[in-house]
Amino acid sequence: MNQYKSGGGDDITALMAALDGENINQALASKMIFISKPRVSLIGSVQRKVLKKCFTEDTKDLGFAFRFLFASPFTKKYFQIKSLDSNYSEVKYMLENKLEGTFEWIHRDLEELNKKVHWANQEVFEIFMDFNNNYINRLKEKHSDWTNEVGGVLSKIVTFTPKIALLLQLIKFYSKESQTKNIEKDTLNQAIRLMQYFIYQNYTLLKTTGERSTDSDYQFFVEYCSKYKVQNNEIICRDLLQKKKKGYKTIAELREKVDALVEVQKALWTDDKKGSFRVL
Repeated sequence: MNQYKSGGGDDITALMAALDGENINQALASKMIFISKPRVSLIGSVQRKVLKKCFTEDTKDLGFAFRFLFASPFTKKYFQIKSLDSNYSEVKYMLENKLEGTFEWIHRDLEELNKKVHWANQEVFEIFMDFNNNYINRLKEKHSDWTNEVGGVLSKIVTFTPKIALLLQLIKFYSKESQTKNIEKDTLNQAIRLMQYFIYQNYTLLKTTGERSTDSDYQFFVEYCSKYKVQNNEIICRDLLQKKKKGYKTIAELREKVDALVEVQKALWTDDKKGSFRVL
């Protein structure tokens, strides 16, 4: 990101324009390319260490980091490849053509609706407003380590809910599962569950150090504080060992883990004897 011209590139500006559906100019070494309808990948991967560079003071002010839905789902470590006969291949081809046409219709409908959302009835609208207005406040009460930075990101994710619900409803309409393009109750609840998943994943991700060696310990300490409602996120080492959490066997081993977090400014010893520490 922004590696061109020794960090002076405009990658973030171009990507923000593409995410907003605007046309962009792509500068190459020999010419400038005008892209009238840019597209952005819906799914991609990124290293946590690189990801942390997105959350700088500048990008937070721009709203750049708030435009992404981060997730780290559980994955299977194996998969099976089955041979396909000619009939199955033909069905697969026909299915791909049908899906392609469906998404063309959805794209056209989204343009015609001009991003306006229509609700099936008043009840659905009220459910959405309750989620939109109150969900973040409910999370603040649940997590003692809430910060303005976390709140800014998660509040932005909540605003994606009607867009996701509209997309799901249009898919249902063109697949004949529903007879209306107006968002129905079941569709809204599906979108809300999806947003709750992304909110949890983003919350977890924001509580990372960017380093594989310290991420696991840091996230464990954050969850420990939340689960046991630890005041001011200050953990007493012997209390942690008595609960036999995460396999820490000795006080020396635990202090070594905390020292690593102190180095990356994610923890702070609260006494000279290293008997307790605060998670930052």
